[in-house]
Amino acid sequence: MDLLNQNKFLKWLVIILALLNLGTLSVMWIGKPAATLPPPPPSHGARDNMVGFLRNELKLNDEQVEEFSKLRDKHFLSAKKISREMHELKKSLMDNVFKNEPINKDSIATLIGKKQTQLELLTYNHFMELKEVCGKEQIHKLKKMLGGFFKDRELPPKSLRKRPPPPNRN
Repeated sequence: MDLLNQNKFLKWLVIILALLNLGTLSVMWIGKPAATLPPPPPSHGARDNMVGFLRNELKLNDEQVEEFSKLRDKHFLSAKKISREMHELKKSLMDNVFKNEPINKDSIATLIGKKQTQLELLTYNHFMELKEVCGKEQIHKLKKMLGGFFKDRELPPKSLRKRPPPPNRN
């Protein structure tokens, strides 16, 4: 190749590479092309999953499943309302951090505490109602299930508690 042909070739190569770079950068800046992912598997929702779990674990009959569903829906709506009210109180408390107006933060904190108490009692009463729906064997299984939710989660696993002390670095 002579010098003139070599220069033409290099010019075209630089132009093509510059266009490829611009195309790549534009895709990165504007956004990636949509990936074609397969659709997610059909979900019947957390409610159906929980009802199915309880049906299997507690061996509930159809009447009990229906009652559990009604109680769950009633509890969910009430708990959601209390949680929303508690969120609004917390928001108003935090919104006042940057305002120069004095507020009674203790009274708002007390209201938040009362809402939390309502939520805890609502949950307690919900489980009392669930217990009423269950038979004796089912109550025993429900007790074991609930005990797992409220285990002491503060302590590290036993394997971590039996470690030797760290070496003395004096």
